[in-house]
Amino acid sequence: MATAIVLILLGLLGPVAAAQWRAGRWLRPAAWIGTKLSPQFLAGVPMFGVLLIAIGVSFVWPPGIILVFLAAGGLLWALFAATERRVPEAPPRERRGTPEAPPARPPAPRRPNERREAG
Repeated sequence: MATAIVLILLGLLGPVAAAQWRAGRWLRPAAWIGTKLSPQFLAGVPMFGVLLIAIGVSFVWPPGIILVFLAAGGLLWALFAATERRVPEAPPRERRGTPEAPPARPPAPRRPNERREAG
């Protein structure tokens, strides 16, 4: 029973940390996790907390093992979703229907005997 309580309390840190990060607090640990471990790990912290909570619940309530599998699937989804690009790519110029700009001309070479006018 004590193990279940410890797991549930540790698991609560994941969603609490995500709420704190969104509120602009606890940003130094978030930056450390993002740079030292990975941005995917940072995105998975809340779901990892939910997974720990589910494991703790499964110690107390045996049918809770179903919650463990659902939380594990959610953790994998969070990790893989974090690797996708969040910004949609711009369509190629041919599909947009706008003509391409003409290439810029290089400046004309100057002759050595040409003087610059002061002005």
